Amino acid sequence: MNRYRVIIVSATLLTAAVLSISAGMSSAAEIKARSGFFFDWFTGSGHSHAWQRAAEATKGYQFSIPVKIELDFQKFSAGILAGAARTQFNLAQGEKIYMTNTLDTRLNLAYPITDQLPVDILLGLDLNLPTGRTDLKEKELVFIGNPDIVSITNFGEGLNINPTVSLAKEWTSWAAGLGLGYVFRGKYDYCETVRDYDPGDIVNLTTQVNYNFLTSYQARLFADYAYFTKDTKRGKDSFQEGNFLRLGFGLNYSQTRWDAQASLQSILRGKSKSIEEEPAPAFTTEDKNRHGDEWIAGISGRYSLNDQTSLKSQMEFLWADENDYLRTDPLYLGKKQKLSLGAGAGWQITSRLDADAMLKGFLLKNNDRDYQGASLIARLIASF
Repeated sequence: MNRYRVIIVSATLLTAAVLSISAGMSSAAEIKARSGFFFDWFTGSGHSHAWQRAAEATKGYQFSIPVKIELDFQKFSAGILAGAARTQFNLAQGEKIYMTNTLDTRLNLAYPITDQLPVDILLGLDLNLPTGRTDLKEKELVFIGNPDIVSITNFGEGLNINPTVSLAKEWTSWAAGLGLGYVFRGKYDYCETVRDYDPGDIVNLTTQVNYNFLTSYQARLFADYAYFTKDTKRGKDSFQEGNFLRLGFGLNYSQTRWDAQASLQSILRGKSKSIEEEPAPAFTTEDKNRHGDEWIAGISGRYSLNDQTSLKSQMEFLWADENDYLRTDPLYLGKKQKLSLGAGAGWQITSRLDADAMLKGFLLKNNDRDYQGASLIARLIASF
């Protein structure tokens, strides 16, 4: 309880400090505060390999409360995101486990340089502050194993520093952007059996091209690429994640009172590297790829009933191929299909207070297991 009192007091002081600073600024300063709750619930059934069955979750829920504060002053913008979560899983062997914890705090800073060069530039600095939960117990690792059934599967890392630079150029009907970032990831204790864990750094490259046509349409092509350096444990090389590539296409259509979006994207991952003990210890590329290719298709829409109320809906389908390992191998991951549907609404309560809510449901078939679940999201957004 004392820990959460400290969190509440710290959040209150932070809010007061931001508001005090902004009070001395010009009227150009704007603050937005967002908070609410996320509730995820799921149940599962089916069969797994013997070595996986004991740690399979058959039912569970997650409740989280995020708090985000954003500040815009002249060209400078800053945002801070913190939160807490409670997660509970019922395991196939009958045990019920739960975890209540704070999450890492994210700090984002950005400064644009516009109308001075042939291209616009956005300089950014993103920080991950280690206020969450690390050093997990062995049985708590089940909480991070399946991002398709609950919203939060990363409860804490080390200090991460991510400087970014983005370039953008706009023409009559075209716009293009290119972004580059490097994530310096700090050490932390991953779990009780993996201490002094230093995850590899990440090089990120993103690009997008937009084209506006026929007055109401916008098409976009986008791509993301990530390269991972080696992970180490106690100073020794242990693992290197394969390269990540995401390719996608999107189409937007907008009218005065309604709009719709559709997208299709593919995620491809390269082979990873790890320590092989035989015939002699060596850091080698795996013979088979532990990742299957993924495809994600989605559509969404919004309709304004009036100036204060809007309705929204979304549908997404995910397909993942099985990986290259045999079904009898502990590294085998089977095919996965997930269908999710959502409907919600947004309200403008006053000129400075908005609210929105979304109810989503999903059906997931992951290898030989079936999951069903639902999520409820509700938020308030206040401007100052």
